[in-house]
Amino acid sequence: MSANDSLDFEDGDVVLALAKRKYRVHKAILSQKSSVFAEMLAAPPQPKSPVYNRLASGRPASMRFNFESIEKQMQYAALPTLQLHDKHEPFTLFLHALYDDPLHIYFPKLAKNTMFLISAVMDLVDKYNVSQTEMRMKFFPFIEQDWPTTLAAWDENELFVQHLKEELEKSSQLEMLDEKLPEPASILRFAHAYTLKAQVVQEVPSYIPAALYHLSRLPPYADPDDMERHGHDVEEGMRTAKRTFLSHQDFVCLHHGIYNLHLAASRIAFVDFPREAEKFAGVPASEKKAMELWWRSAGMKSLLGPDRMDLLAELRDLMEALGEQETDDRDVAILRQGTNRPYRNAMRGYLKRERENLWKSLAEHFSLNTFFYR
Repeated sequence: MSANDSLDFEDGDVVLALAKRKYRVHKAILSQKSSVFAEMLAAPPQPKSPVYNRLASGRPASMRFNFESIEKQMQYAALPTLQLHDKHEPFTLFLHALYDDPLHIYFPKLAKNTMFLISAVMDLVDKYNVSQTEMRMKFFPFIEQDWPTTLAAWDENELFVQHLKEELEKSSQLEMLDEKLPEPASILRFAHAYTLKAQVVQEVPSYIPAALYHLSRLPPYADPDDMERHGHDVEEGMRTAKRTFLSHQDFVCLHHGIYNLHLAASRIAFVDFPREAEKFAGVPASEKKAMELWWRSAGMKSLLGPDRMDLLAELRDLMEALGEQETDDRDVAILRQGTNRPYRNAMRGYLKRERENLWKSLAEHFSLNTFFYR
């Protein structure tokens, strides 16, 4: 038995009727996956509807031009019908999931409405008593698609956003950037609202560290409801977060994370990078001096400047400066003149390890296991 895109099966034996949509589906599938549907379908069958009787007795002249539509109405009307009051978009996704259909075509990368659709689907999961575990396995990968668990996927998303920003900028629509991308605070509210009821001790969802990290790099006034937000910020494509969605625990985790990320930046800037650069063997003192001067003029400024809120991005940019890409940056040009490639590659490798370790320790930085579900 294979499903189709319209969820209108020729061999379907029950009709689910919503205000704007009807689905001809199978009782066996519904009853197997949902105890609520099983109970509803166990009720005595209803007699054929007045619509069926009217259509079967003859077609009014005004309707003859749409013969196929009338035949379909008769087929629907001849079947038992459940009148439901759900919204058709999430309900369609819900049915596709019950039929084990592929769902990726409905969730493009970094779409604005992904979180709201999945929230609505999870409400249907509760309403119709469908397995939470099974439905989470089907839908939660699309949350992780936007708020990933790996640094490589995070970097891929950042590149996607950068390309989108460039496209909007070319068409003078940069102010639309925030309207096209997911809102981060809603994902935290989702995590609190849709916990696994069977678990006494809740595990922090894997998508939370990425969402909190994104929140940490937004200024406090980057809220669509904040009156301090200036028109210039909108024109520049500022990302925002609805802070009214955040709980007390969320704010505790967020501020822990911001504090710990600043500590990590200071440690790298003042202690670890200078130490790694100095202890590298086989490098002349002149090259170490050149590296030190570049780090003081560029590295420390990148990590510790007052407007530096994205440590992952700053470390990535410093890695690129130590690479071999063409650049117009004067400080980088001086560094490359004064140091050899193996030395720069070694320091680039150090920054790469720091960046990877930072990503892996985000949950610890934000104190998630201590405060998120407290």
